[in-house]
Amino acid sequence: PRPQTGGVRRDSRRSVQRTLTDPRRLRSCSFPAVSSATMAGLAWVDVLVVCVILLSVLAIGAWSTWATRNAHKSSDFFLGGRSMPWWAIGGSLFASNIGTEHFVGQAGSGAASGLPVSLYEWTAGWLIVLLGEKFAPVYLRALVTTVPEWLEGRFGKETRVLVSVLSLLSCIITKIAATLFAGAILLEVLAGWSLWTSTPIIIVTTGLYTIGGGLQAVMLTDVLQAVIFVLGGLAGMGIAMRRVGGWEGMQHTLEVAGLRSHLHMYRPADDASYPFAAMLTGQLVSSVWYWIFEQTQVQRVLAARSLPHARAGCVAAGYAKLLPPFMMVLPGIAARALFERCRLGLDDPGAGEGVGDEGSWCATRLDEARHANKAYPQLILREFPVGMVGVMVAAMVCAMMSSLSSNFNSASTLFTVDLYHRFISPQASERELLWCGRIATAAVCVLAMAWLPIVAHQDGEFYLVVQNAT
Repeated sequence: PRPQTGGVRRDSRRSVQRTLTDPRRLRSCSFPAVSSATMAGLAWVDVLVVCVILLSVLAIGAWSTWATRNAHKSSDFFLGGRSMPWWAIGGSLFASNIGTEHFVGQAGSGAASGLPVSLYEWTAGWLIVLLGEKFAPVYLRALVTTVPEWLEGRFGKETRVLVSVLSLLSCIITKIAATLFAGAILLEVLAGWSLWTSTPIIIVTTGLYTIGGGLQAVMLTDVLQAVIFVLGGLAGMGIAMRRVGGWEGMQHTLEVAGLRSHLHMYRPADDASYPFAAMLTGQLVSSVWYWIFEQTQVQRVLAARSLPHARAGCVAAGYAKLLPPFMMVLPGIAARALFERCRLGLDDPGAGEGVGDEGSWCATRLDEARHANKAYPQLILREFPVGMVGVMVAAMVCAMMSSLSSNFNSASTLFTVDLYHRFISPQASERELLWCGRIATAAVCVLAMAWLPIVAHQDGEFYLVVQNAT
C-alpha cells in the first residue's frame, strides 16, 4: 500500500525542507541530473565504455574456449578438469549468484520495502562457509559430477530423478528466465529495447562461450565480471548516496514521507513481505537448499583442484556476500528518497516540470511495486554522469552474463549426467556426452524464453517473485 503522508503538517514539512536544504548538511549534494543518457539510448561515451568492457569479457571467454578446444572428457566440460584454483572458485561462487535480477530486483525491493531484503545476502555468507567446511569434503571424496548423483548413492535412483527434475525446473523458472527478464527491464529503460528484442542478443552472446568452453570458460569470465560489477556497484552506491545527501539526508526524507521503516532490518510478524519470524526460519530453509545442495553452487566446489582450494574459495565468496546490500539495496532506497523529495516538493530535482513530466522523479512512480523494479535504471538515467552510466550498464550486463552462463552450464550438466547418461544412454561415449551437454544448453535457453511472458506479467516486487517461485 502507498504510505499515508496526508497528515504531515505544513510547518513540519517546511522544517524538514530547511534541514534537507541546509548546505552544512547537504554540502556534497547537487540534485540536477547530470547524465546525458535519455530514455531513447546512451551517450556515445557510455556506449564506448560498455563495448570495451564487454569485449574484454568476451575475449577471456574466447581464450578459454580455444584453450579447451582439445578436451575429450566430459569432466573437462562439466567440471573444468577438476583443476580450478581457489580464487576462481570464490569469484565464480559470488558472480554466478549475482545477476541483473539482483541489481533490478533488490534495488526495487529496497525502493518498495527498504533494508530487509539484505537478509537474503547476509544469511548466504555463512552458509557458503558451511558448504566449504562441512560439505565440500563429502562431495569431493565421492568424486561425483552432480548433487543428484551423490544423492542416488544414499537414497536410490528415484531420488536422483526427482531432484534432477526439480533442479532443472528451478533453474529455468527462478534463475535463467528471471535473469533475462531483469536484463530486459534494464535495456528497456536505458536503450528502449523491448523484451523480445534484447533477450535473443543476451542469450546468443552468453551462450557462445558457455557452449564452447564449458565450466572453465564460465568460471574464468565470472572472475572478471565479478570485479567489474563490484567496482561498478560500489561506485554507483557512492554516487546515489551523494545525490540524496548522504545517510542523514536520505533518513530525513524517508521520515517526512512516512517511510521510516525502510531503514529497519527486521519487521513485525504481521509484515506482508518480510515478517521477522519467516526471515529467520523459512528464508533460511530455502537458502540452505540453494547454497549447500543446489547444483549451480556445488559444481564450483566439485571443480576444485583440492579440498584446501575449495574451502578457501568458499571463505572468499562468503566475505564477498557482505557487499550486495551496499551495491544494490542502498541505491534503491536512495532512488525512493529522490522520488519522495519530488512528490512532497522538498527541493525536487525536477521542480517546476510537473508530476507527469518524464524529466521529473515524480514520473517514476516508485511508490508502486511494479514501477519500483525500475528504481536502479532510473537512478542511472537521471543522476549518473557521462561515462559512469556506461560503467554501470556494463556492470549490470556482466552480472547478467555471469548468472546466465553458470546456469546454462549447470542445467546442461544435470540433464546430461543425471538423465541422459544415467537412464537414456548409459553406454554413451565421452564425445557424445560433450555434444549432449552443448545441445542441452540450447534447449534450456528456449524453455527459459517460453516462461518469460509469465514473469513479465508479475505486478509485485520482482525479487520477491523470484523467491516465491523458489
